[in-house]
Amino acid sequence: MRIRLALLPLAALLLTPGIALAAPPEADAGSLRGTGTGGPRATPSAPPALDAVVALGDSLTSGEGAGNYHDGANPDCHRSADAQLAAARIPGTNVVNLACSGAETADVLVRGQGGEKPQIQALREAAAQYRIRLVLVTVGANDVGFTEIVTDCAVGYALSTASCKDEWTPKVTERLTALRPRLDSVLAQVRGVLTDTGQSDARVVLQSYPSPLTVHNRWDSRFSRVVHGCPFHDDDAAWGRGTFVPLLAATMRGAAQTAGVDFLDLTAAMDDREVCSPGDEPKWTRGISIRLKEDGSPEWTGFRGGEPDTRAGGASGSGRAGGPRGSGQVGEAGAVDGDPEGVISRESLHPNQLGHAMLGQCLAGYWAHLTSGVCHRQPDGLRFLAVPITGAP
Repeated sequence: MRIRLALLPLAALLLTPGIALAAPPEADAGSLRGTGTGGPRATPSAPPALDAVVALGDSLTSGEGAGNYHDGANPDCHRSADAQLAAARIPGTNVVNLACSGAETADVLVRGQGGEKPQIQALREAAAQYRIRLVLVTVGANDVGFTEIVTDCAVGYALSTASCKDEWTPKVTERLTALRPRLDSVLAQVRGVLTDTGQSDARVVLQSYPSPLTVHNRWDSRFSRVVHGCPFHDDDAAWGRGTFVPLLAATMRGAAQTAGVDFLDLTAAMDDREVCSPGDEPKWTRGISIRLKEDGSPEWTGFRGGEPDTRAGGASGSGRAGGPRGSGQVGEAGAVDGDPEGVISRESLHPNQLGHAMLGQCLAGYWAHLTSGVCHRQPDGLRFLAVPITGAP
C-alpha cells in the first residue's frame, strides 16, 4: 500500500480558499529477495532444518513507514528490519522479507519489481532453503488504486469543498470485483509452492489493511490539517474508514475463506491512534509529508485521472493516475518523471515504527492461537482476538 501522493503544498493552499533477516548458509540474501538469476531451485526431498517466517505482498508487510530499511539491490522496496513480521518475534525463526512497497498481485505472481523475480518464485527459492512456518500475505490495495483514491481526496480538499467519495464509490465496487480472482490466484500459488516443497503444514495468513484516517480529526482549519498531514474532508475520511477499508477487508476475507487460509483483520487496528486523532497519546500512523522544490512549489505539473496505465518502474496502483514516464505529468500515484519517491514521502499514511511494533504484537497473538481473528486496540497495545473467519466484522 505504497502512498506517493500528489498534494498541493501549503503555499498553494493559501492561494485557494529483534529478529533479523537471515540468508541461509548456502544462499545469499539477494537470491531470497529474487535478485538472483535462473529459475526456481529443485524441490528438496525433505524440508530444511532452518525455520523461517516469510512476508509477501506490498508496503504493509515490507515495513514501509517503520524506517531502518535494508533493501540491498532494490531500495524502492523499503524492507524494514522493524516491519511487523520482525516485530512479532516468533521464536526460533528467521525472517525472510520478500514483500515490496508498491506491489500489486501481478508483482507477487508474474512480473516482480525493480529487476527482482516475482515474489512467488522467491518464495519457492526460500522454501528450498528453509522450513517455512508462516507466510504472511498482504496485497490488493494497490490493485484497487488506494493511492489514487487518497490523492484525489487530498487534492480535492486543498482545492475545493467538494467530496470525492461519490465519484469513487462505483469505481471501488468494480475494482474490488476484479481483485477477488487475483487474490484467489495468489493464495492458490502460495499453497502450491508449499505443497510442492513438502511444506503443506506451514500456516498461511492473509492480512487486511488498517485505516490510517480518523473520523474525529482534532484540527478544524484547512491550514492546520495540511500542516499536520491529514488534509481530508470529514465525510471523505468517514467513507474511507467506514466503507472503503471494510469493503476491501471483506473481499480479502472471502478469498481467505475460499482458500482455506487464516484471515487477520486489521480494519480497526489503529483506532484513535491515527494521524490527527484526538488525544496526546503517541500516534501509530504517519501523516502526509509534502515534498517541495526550492522555490516552494510542489514537485508536480498536473494531475490526470483515468484508467490504469502500463506499469513502469516502482508502480503502485492498478487504478493509478498519471501520464507516461517523462511526460511531466503526475504518474504512478504522484511520481513525477519517473521519480519513485513522488511528491511526498512514500512513508505517508503508513504505520510508523510504533505502529509496526503494535501490529507485530497482534501477529504474535495470532501465532499463539493459529486461527483467524482481529487486531483490537486496547490501552496497553494491540491485542489479537480469535474470531471465526465467517464471523469477522
